[in-house]
Amino acid sequence: MARAFGLADVRSVAVAKTGSGLVKTVKATSVKGKTASLTGDQLRTKLTLRSASFSVA
Repeated sequence: MARAFGLADVRSVAVAKTGSGLVKTVKATSVKGKTASLTGDQLRTKLTLRSASFSVA
């Protein structure tokens, strides 16, 4: 996951979804507080996911 965001590590992830439940944006925060954001489509492509309806645990 960290590589997808271009971060050294990921401490937390915040997901914003559309009204229909698809992932709109994902914001990752590193241990040092650096943040990076991707759209749902960008993250889905980087992680080779089949659907834009996914959750991050």
